[in-house]
Formats: sequence, structure tokens, C-alpha cells
Amino acid sequence: MILLDSSVLIEFFRRSNKATTVFYKLSEKHGPFCISIVTYYEVLVGSTEEQGEFWSEFLKK
Repeated sequence: MILLDSSVLIEFFRRSNKATTVFYKLSEKHGPFCISIVTYYEVLVGSTEEQGEFWSEFLKK
């Protein structure tokens, strides 16, 4: 299991070409992934309502 930092998730969200992100490259070879409650908080508090929908769906997976 790999613990992801918020910077890895934010990079994935911001990049239009997701295949170039650290998260995408890790997901090709490794898994499962988890995040800490602190990372969960950072991502959701730092997002707008529209972005929150993306993160809610993403984090369910």
C-alpha cells in the first residue's frame, strides 16, 4: 500500500495530460493507494465547490 501526499493528488488534478503525473505512473505499476486524513482535509478544504465534486468522486475510488 502506498500513502499519497496531497502534492501528488494536486498535480494529477491540475495537469491536462494525466499520463505525465507521478500518480498516473505509480498507478501503472503499484497499488493500492491510500491517503492520510490530513491529506484528505487539505484537498477538500483547498478546493472550490466545483472541484469538490471531482475530489469526492476521485476519493471514493
